[in-house]
Amino acid sequence: MRFLQGRGFSSLRHGESGRSLTRRQLRAVVAAMRLLVEEDVARGVPDTHDAWCAVCQHMRPARGSVGYGHLRLCNRCAIRYEVSLMTGRWGETRRLVLAPATVPK
Repeated sequence: MRFLQGRGFSSLRHGESGRSLTRRQLRAVVAAMRLLVEEDVARGVPDTHDAWCAVCQHMRPARGSVGYGHLRLCNRCAIRYEVSLMTGRWGETRRLVLAPATVPK
């Protein structure tokens, strides 16, 4: 869980609907997202490739980024999105989904 410490993830464990994730469940989400990075490495995605994250509005490593419809989220924002769905944090989920999907010129 060191990956999550100091990054604002601990507050995501408890949802608006009263649903909470255990540390084990949260670790499972992070592990699944790390698998996406490993799969991209195995497919040969170069570590020099970046992708625009529609949520944090930054260029982030393409490895492990996730497409949600017309949006691409960096691995960290995708974790936040998945956890928000699981805990019923609808305000957070809505904010992430409705994030402006602009690409820098």
